[in-house]
Amino acid sequence: MPLDITITPLYRAGGQDQPSLPGLMAAVPPRQVARGRDQDRLIVHLHLAGKAVLSSGDVVQAASRAALAFYATPGTITSALRSAAEAVNDHLHDRNRQSPGQGTYAVGYLALVAIRESEITILLSGPMQAFV
Repeated sequence: MPLDITITPLYRAGGQDQPSLPGLMAAVPPRQVARGRDQDRLIVHLHLAGKAVLSSGDVVQAASRAALAFYATPGTITSALRSAAEAVNDHLHDRNRQSPGQGTYAVGYLALVAIRESEITILLSGPMQAFV
């Protein structure tokens, strides 16, 4: 039996409840997916920290790269999750190398959740926690 998941972000900034959590994305498969990925669902939560000033567009772009890499990778869910994490890491690495200021960098904390039917596979990178 497939899982029914509702995502309800709880996020406060400046003492105020916010309508959405930056870097949280529930991805649906695009038209062209790798073999076996059409039934998978992906949830991406990317938190960027560090001395670099990042726009919300940068966070969305990096999270979108993870989803594209996940759905383009054939094979097991774990290999697709690894490809998604590598896509985010490569993006941040390239961005940090091209950064004009000395000591200006961005660090990413990444949580990926892949859902297939009644199974959940979680990838955490950085000081993240998952409760199931």
